[in-house]
Amino acid sequence: MFRFYLFFYQCLSIFFIPVILLIFFFKKKCRGLKKDLLGRFLGIPVNLPNEHFQKGKVYWVHSVSLGETQAVYSMVKEIEKRDCTSRIIWTVSTKTAWSFLQCQINSNSDEEWNRIVVELIPYDFKWSVEIFIDSFKPSVLILVETEVWPNLIASCSKVGIKIFLVNGRLSKKSFIRYGLVRNFCTPVLNMIHLLVAQTGVDKKRFKKLGYKKDILVLKNMKFDIPIVKEQVRAGSAIRENIKKHIVWLALSTREGEERELLQCWQDHHKNNSNDLMIIVPRHPERFEQVYKWARETMLKVEYRSYLFEKSSFLLKDSPSIIIGNTLGEVQMYLSLSDIVLIGGSVKNSGGQSPLDAARLGKAIFFGHYMNNFSEISEQLLLQRSAIQIGTYKEWFFRGQTLFNSEKDFRQLCTGASRFVNSNMGSTRKYAELIVKKS
Repeated sequence: MFRFYLFFYQCLSIFFIPVILLIFFFKKKCRGLKKDLLGRFLGIPVNLPNEHFQKGKVYWVHSVSLGETQAVYSMVKEIEKRDCTSRIIWTVSTKTAWSFLQCQINSNSDEEWNRIVVELIPYDFKWSVEIFIDSFKPSVLILVETEVWPNLIASCSKVGIKIFLVNGRLSKKSFIRYGLVRNFCTPVLNMIHLLVAQTGVDKKRFKKLGYKKDILVLKNMKFDIPIVKEQVRAGSAIRENIKKHIVWLALSTREGEERELLQCWQDHHKNNSNDLMIIVPRHPERFEQVYKWARETMLKVEYRSYLFEKSSFLLKDSPSIIIGNTLGEVQMYLSLSDIVLIGGSVKNSGGQSPLDAARLGKAIFFGHYMNNFSEISEQLLLQRSAIQIGTYKEWFFRGQTLFNSEKDFRQLCTGASRFVNSNMGSTRKYAELIVKKS
């Protein structure tokens, strides 16, 4: 029966190629049209492995987006330390994750990076996955969080590649979606040799989907994402230069949020003209549109580059709104802010990870829709290290009240950083487990 389901999935994948192609052409390319096309649709890698690459055990690490890539970054380095002959093929899906890894390659000259090849993951077509596997011949596939792709897993299992799912997470929404195709999903899940979940809730959900082997639970690797010192120093220096009372940061906002935020900001600004709000949209294609909306408030608006003009905020007409139009600088934006709103949480968009803000000891606010980070947000609220709000107007009101009480403000910020510190340390355990089980 599973073979029938897999065959049906493969036929369905072929049927949707025109749609996938259309989406592909509209997306920004990482390496140019031709290379991305060959890599995603045919599985032909840009960086073909040499003889030296094949001498050690090849670990294939796949992390979809920037957050997952940053989370497993330290784990990959730990694997290299424990297995000195290891070779890493590291695949990602998004441009932000690709750019992050390219930046790491360009800024690191150590020998360990010579053992790492970075590629885009092929789309989940049978032929593209098989060509990619044949090019690198990995011994182990390490998937991060919820990457259950049928052709990828089935093709690896067929040729004897061990499959590990680490930092496993299954949101309520994903659990329901996979449950609808359980007869197909369960056999695919059981091809995974080792599954390590983030929480007990995730473990129960994987079990309910029919995973038969034992499931380990280790803490979320995102607690171990290192502080980017250069960004923190830059943000702190900018904050000293900004002659503003409170710097508000709306981080990773989604469509439908910014206009309402800007309307509330107009009302707030009438009595707090010495405050600054920074809006950082989650998707880069929306930077320009959000900037235009901000201009409609009739307040002075600038892009992120204005922050680095040292004398700018000394002027009487310095901006009251900054649009963060860059990617990969979250810690810089956080370091120069006082009060943070987690985007996508007031509107029902699943929220965003609050861990970067907590790590840097910021006053964190989020709405009732932190579905993708429910365990973390619940723990922050339980430990009184974050504040939950229902509207953007409430954010400004309660944020202002909090900031005016130095004791409460410091207590919230200290609690947030303490929360992260108390949950660190799983990365080394993951690396040790992977090397041992490989």
